[in-house]
Amino acid sequence: MITGATGFLGSTLAKAALAHGKQVVGLKLPQDRSALIPRVEYQEGDITDPDSLTGFFEKARGRHAVLVHCAGIVSIGSDREEQVRQVNVEGTKNIVAMALRHKIGKLIYVSSVHAIRERPDGEAITEPADFSSDGVVGIYGKSKADATAHVLGAVAHGLNACTVHPSGMIGPEDRSGGYMTETIRAFWQGAFPVAITGGYDFVDVRDVAEGILSCAERGQRGGIVYPLQPVHLRAGVSIQSPGVCHKRIAQRQGEWQACVGAVGRCVGPRLGYVQNEKPPGWHPGYQPGGSGYSSM
Repeated sequence: MITGATGFLGSTLAKAALAHGKQVVGLKLPQDRSALIPRVEYQEGDITDPDSLTGFFEKARGRHAVLVHCAGIVSIGSDREEQVRQVNVEGTKNIVAMALRHKIGKLIYVSSVHAIRERPDGEAITEPADFSSDGVVGIYGKSKADATAHVLGAVAHGLNACTVHPSGMIGPEDRSGGYMTETIRAFWQGAFPVAITGGYDFVDVRDVAEGILSCAERGQRGGIVYPLQPVHLRAGVSIQSPGVCHKRIAQRQGEWQACVGAVGRCVGPRLGYVQNEKPPGWHPGYQPGGSGYSSM
């Protein structure tokens, strides 16, 4: 069972689950006109309206269902604070209440790396023991921290729950144009005349989907936290055009490192990666993977 089943992560997860031989029930907004995936059973509903979720949760009757809560709003602006909290926090509370009421076998909440408090420069983040919006920056991060705290708090009331925390996701079929996709696109088109020193973690959406499926099968009961952010990009110096700024890409697991001359080479020639063409050669081992609220 997947909320946000037509979003970037939700649709990728649905395809991965089908490839693993799973039955998939997806929740979509009534007004969502996104292309639907064959063999996924869709139910309409809105996570901010508990009454609209009854049909979706009824699909879990008589099954050991795993529910992956992907639906949410990603926003770094301050003009949508009320909507972000309504969907990300209150919507998640509705999902938790329905999961407990319908005795869902396991809930996996797709939180965010932004829900984890930042560490001093040079220190790696680790799985925290608790979550609070007090030490988190930005309305989005605060909303995900509060929602995560609620999910893990429900474990004491009998909910079998895990949370996963992806960083910026990239990959094929990002039709809605997420922040990472648009950043890469803008860079390739020469829209960034300068850049400041800094870095950011990002992860392939298909890795996140596979990580969630592993969590569904092997994740420990009791709210264990699984960060998902395998690649780190650090950028510095001014950028005049694609190809002139030296980047260093390092896989967090330390299996390989590669230096390349431009972000474009990292994400596929001429944005082929985000346009669902052949995945880039630096990303080993992949097989081809295959609106309202999006899925993180």
